[in-house]
Amino acid sequence: MKFWDREKEKKWLKHYLLTEPNAILFVYGPKSSGKTTLLMKVVEEFPKKRSVYYWFDLRGRLISSYKDVIDMFFVDEESYRELEEVSKKIEGGIMSFFRVSVESKKKIEQKKIDAFEYMERILEKHALEKRTPVIVFDEIQKLKEVYLNGGKQRPLIKELFNFFVRITKVLHLAHVIVMSSDTLLHRADLYRFCA
Repeated sequence: MKFWDREKEKKWLKHYLLTEPNAILFVYGPKSSGKTTLLMKVVEEFPKKRSVYYWFDLRGRLISSYKDVIDMFFVDEESYRELEEVSKKIEGGIMSFFRVSVESKKKIEQKKIDAFEYMERILEKHALEKRTPVIVFDEIQKLKEVYLNGGKQRPLIKELFNFFVRITKVLHLAHVIVMSSDTLLHRADLYRFCA
């Protein structure tokens, strides 16, 4: 696929990735406008030794519950070994999950271990290695109707954005890039999620 006239945006994004994490970056625009392609190009050209990427592409995923989200975030060691082809791709520097032990994943599913605290510890390890973690959520609007308690008490997306604020603005631990089609996630929603 040809990549057209995005040098200004690429330069800005590369500069952003070199700065200390301090804010959530929202990238939104119409479907098929090139958001993912642009960011993938930047990641491809950015030195892998400086950053570690966690890319959660929600396209093609059925996500309707807390368990679905946990299955998206975490892959246990047994499953990881079965995904040998996936592990080869990870060496390229982009991961689509956090690796955990079988026991830890069960505890996270049962809410005996806080999923966000666990991810934070993994991100801290990368920071100690002098590699800035970059978390990308592509098409995040798919999480708007997922609730932590099964009912409609606690929207997961609000908790997720609180976590994003903690790891960017409070701890300066990781960059967070949230991408969405503006036809599905409007500016009013962005303000409501961030409030």
